Amino acid sequence: MPTYVITDDTKSLCLAISGGETKNIDKDNAVVRVIPANTGLNTTAIDQLSIEHDGHFATRIPYNDVTVSGVSPSSVLDFRTKVLTILNNNSSGGGDMTAAVYDPAGYAAQVTVVDIQRTINQAQALLASSGAAITAGQGYIIDNGGVLQLPTGISLMRVRGINLPAGAKGFDPNAEAYITALSTYVPCTYDVGTNTISGKYVIWAGNISQSSGADATIDYTSVNLLGETPVFNAQGSGQIFIENTVFSFPQHKTILFSPHVFLAPNLYSPSLTWNSGHELLLEMVKGDGTPADDIYNNTYIEISILF
Repeated sequence: MPTYVITDDTKSLCLAISGGETKNIDKDNAVVRVIPANTGLNTTAIDQLSIEHDGHFATRIPYNDVTVSGVSPSSVLDFRTKVLTILNNNSSGGGDMTAAVYDPAGYAAQVTVVDIQRTINQAQALLASSGAAITAGQGYIIDNGGVLQLPTGISLMRVRGINLPAGAKGFDPNAEAYITALSTYVPCTYDVGTNTISGKYVIWAGNISQSSGADATIDYTSVNLLGETPVFNAQGSGQIFIENTVFSFPQHKTILFSPHVFLAPNLYSPSLTWNSGHELLLEMVKGDGTPADDIYNNTYIEISILF
């Protein structure tokens, strides 16, 4: 017997899983994605079909371990066709599915639904009429639209449409910001309606040591997005300058995490001061405010950027 059994339950797709669990997936809010075998998202040898619902939850099903309306699919493409037939059989007259295109040549055969690109003004306009024009589960890429509205250093935002109470729709506040200098997306929270972004990302993290008041050395690097290896120069008692030439640290938005260090009888606390875009002052300060040398001994520090 197959692990998964899919049937048509008029307005929903009924998914029964061996063991007794049953899911009724609303046809209007389902998104189908082919996840081919031996890719980053599917390391098994069997092609899978992902059925996403409610804008968040997805069930991945091997094509050879399922029946659809009593029939075993012959391939993942046949599986997708049978599922789409059920989803498009919607007695309410709406919510026809748009399938992802199966393209094995693209991104190691990984296929996803294409995000829709909109300007900030266009995305905010979609919120009108309780978000009637928003598609739950659909990804949206938001750009400036030729006018600088996103914070400096962020060129794109990626959000997803979701269902809200009372039949309304909106955008999931759990979003991603495209950091221009890093050429990558990082997680954040984003309110499309107010264009308010809140998040941070680690730009450098690792362990450092110092002895005899000399320059600090890097024992281990956990994260380095600076584009180069930073230099930890000793500059006077208890002062270490973190220097780089590629990345520019933003003033008021560069923060430090590092543990306190207890060396009897003193407790030392870490301190970070912004000197310039390419230089930060790192200190270990004891209770009377005096910085001291040689406190770092394979000590973890983490430098983050707020946005």
